[in-house]
Amino acid sequence: MSPIPENLELLQEGEKFIRTKSLEAIEADEDLSRHVALTEKAMNVLNVLSTNPPSQEDEDAKAVRLLGMRLFNGCAAAFQLIVTGYYQNTAMILRDLLETAFLLGFFGLDRTRVLEWRIADETTRKKIFSPFKIRIALDEKDGFTEKKTRGIL
Repeated sequence: MSPIPENLELLQEGEKFIRTKSLEAIEADEDLSRHVALTEKAMNVLNVLSTNPPSQEDEDAKAVRLLGMRLFNGCAAAFQLIVTGYYQNTAMILRDLLETAFLLGFFGLDRTRVLEWRIADETTRKKIFSPFKIRIALDEKDGFTEKKTRGIL
């Protein structure tokens, strides 16, 4: 077996340095500290809801619970990436978090859509449940006509 290449070890050292500086900056800023604390609390809620299934769980509830796990994992990954300096990748994960949250909000409008989404083939899923279609449905439900809230994505 070969050892890990030196450059990858150096990369990890750089990540540790950036993480230390990032955490110091968070601790020194009241707003950032509160934001991180709120994120941690939200992750705790997601963890409880996602890892403690009810005794009688149907497939739709399981699918929603798995989306909750996706949100938890995304939050954890985004935090790790942002504090180690990978800002672009963090933005991609944040986009996924937002779209996943919108999808869950859409399911809250009509729970029968969970089954439809779950059994849909790729073409149908893209046609009916694309992020754009989900944002439109949520905007219409909330009365957003200017397309400036969810429509900016």
